[in-house]
Amino acid sequence: MLISKTYFRITKLLAWLGFSCDWITPATEYGTPSATIKAKSVVVSQNEDVPIEGIRSVLKTQINEDIGYGIIMKRSLSLSVVIAVLSLTFNSSLLAQESGVPNKLFYSEFGGPGLIMSVHFDARFSSTERLGLGYRLGAGFGYGNFEETKLNQWGYYDRVTRTYYSIPIGLNYVLGKPNSEKTFEIGAGVSFLTRKVALFYYTDEKPGHAIGFITFMYRKVPVDGGFAWRIGFTPVIGTSGDLYPIGAVGIGYAF
Repeated sequence: MLISKTYFRITKLLAWLGFSCDWITPATEYGTPSATIKAKSVVVSQNEDVPIEGIRSVLKTQINEDIGYGIIMKRSLSLSVVIAVLSLTFNSSLLAQESGVPNKLFYSEFGGPGLIMSVHFDARFSSTERLGLGYRLGAGFGYGNFEETKLNQWGYYDRVTRTYYSIPIGLNYVLGKPNSEKTFEIGAGVSFLTRKVALFYYTDEKPGHAIGFITFMYRKVPVDGGFAWRIGFTPVIGTSGDLYPIGAVGIGYAF
């Protein structure tokens, strides 16, 4: 009898906390007041003696099912967000194709903020315009001399050549005539480095994880899309803060 009352109180508390237990309903049996609790298909009365193992099993199953339901809801919400983002991206691409405006450019670049070689995706924020404000995002690589972390047999740190990677991110503005394949780009951004390295300095060698850049590029992009190229001046702000003049050339495809 005591165990049944304890189960009665615990199940009532779970129902109040929001677990999927039906609310307590009063009932009478053989003229004796009692209360019946329904948790799924299990019915327990105050007038019944229930083994403690059965109570634990019911509670454990109930709680696990509610927790599982919460996890499913969170995953469903995350999946909905991903689907929404993909849908917006797909709709933007369809709108650009329907309007006949190829304002996206995928290209490889030699030199510039991506260092030795890099690949980039470039697009306008407006899906129906070839000109105006846009962005670029890329990935590249470079080489550098780094000191080993362990001393050699003579008590010195060896210097070895290692590869590091760059992630250029920037904004740009494309100027020109709407129906002309010849345009001019002005932009700026930051290139993040996967290793701490000293780059583009004159006298003061200060390693860092990022460099700044400015772009002045001549672009030749067909109005209807297709093979495109770009060339220009891309001064870099090195890890020591020095402005270092370099250039870049890229080839790619507009769509």
